[in-house]
Parts: sequence; C-alpha cells; structure tokens
Amino acid sequence: MRQSPTGYSSRSVMGRIVEEGSVGAAIKQFFQKIPVTGIPRGVLPFHRAYLRLPERLREVIFVTYVVGAERDAKAEALGITKSHMYRLLDQAHYQIAGGMDVEETRLNGLQVN
Repeated sequence: MRQSPTGYSSRSVMGRIVEEGSVGAAIKQFFQKIPVTGIPRGVLPFHRAYLRLPERLREVIFVTYVVGAERDAKAEALGITKSHMYRLLDQAHYQIAGGMDVEETRLNGLQVN
C-alpha cells in the first residue's frame, strides 16, 4: 500500500483524518451510505400546506412541536397567552388539514374548484 508523506495511507482512517480533518472524514464516510430514495406519500402535501400558512402560524407550529419546554414557557416565547397559543394552533391545524385535502386532490389528478 502506498503511503503519503505523513506516514499514513490516504485511504486509511488516519490518512483521511489527516487530509480532511476529523469532521470532513466523518461526514464523507456516512454521507454516501444513507441515500434518500423518496419522500413518504403524506409528507409532501403536509409540507406544502405548512408552507402556505402565515408566518405566525408556522411559528406556533414550530414552537409547539419542536421546542422542548413547558407549555407556559412556549407561550411566553411566542409573546402570547397559553389560551391564545392554543387558538392559533387550532387554526393552524385547520388550515393544514384543508390545504392537505386540496393537495391530495391535485396529486390524484382531480379538479379543485
């Protein structure tokens, strides 16, 4: 096996770390092993409906489902009361469900009036 001036083969783990750094070597190694072959059927309609929401409703959805905190802290982070947060969340759910129905109809080739 041919060695580089550092003393490590360029294809060995140590050789890759020397050439690319520890982060670069790790990313390159795993990046090519996990291919994305497709999006599950329900994800795309949800994502499109979510993107059509007003910014404020997207914020409420994000804080509610992604931020790991108590409900009171989530409402405080949004600058609203807890009851107002739940009203906005309900409105967001309603708009997403309606948007997904329209998107599913479009994907199935039916006309939407």
